[in-house]
Amino acid sequence: MGTESMLVVEDDAAIQGVLTATLRSGVFRTHCVASAAEALAAVVARSPALVLTDLGLPDMNGIALTRLLRARSAIPILVMTGSHDEEDKINAFEAGANDYVTKPFSSRELHARIRVWLSPAAPNGAS
Repeated sequence: MGTESMLVVEDDAAIQGVLTATLRSGVFRTHCVASAAEALAAVVARSPALVLTDLGLPDMNGIALTRLLRARSAIPILVMTGSHDEEDKINAFEAGANDYVTKPFSSRELHARIRVWLSPAAPNGAS
């Protein structure tokens, strides 16, 4: 796997910075946006290999964004959130998320989850 492009959808600038540093240390190129509208435009303009989105966004929740992305693309979508609520997880998967990670998470866990979805043997032929 070469350097892959990730789209990070997170409205908290501090968390964006941590995610960018974490992903770049794992040879992933990142582009960060702070809203669902920016994410939709970035997916079209940049064709990222994977989208990592928070559930709490200023203009739309991550579930609705996941549903819109899934209607347009088979791109792997990983949802991240501080919520430990089972209903949020189920809603994310039903909207089309491929994976769900609860904050706080380690960089090793995040890298492992991303590698699974970018591998040639990814479920549903995601790569």
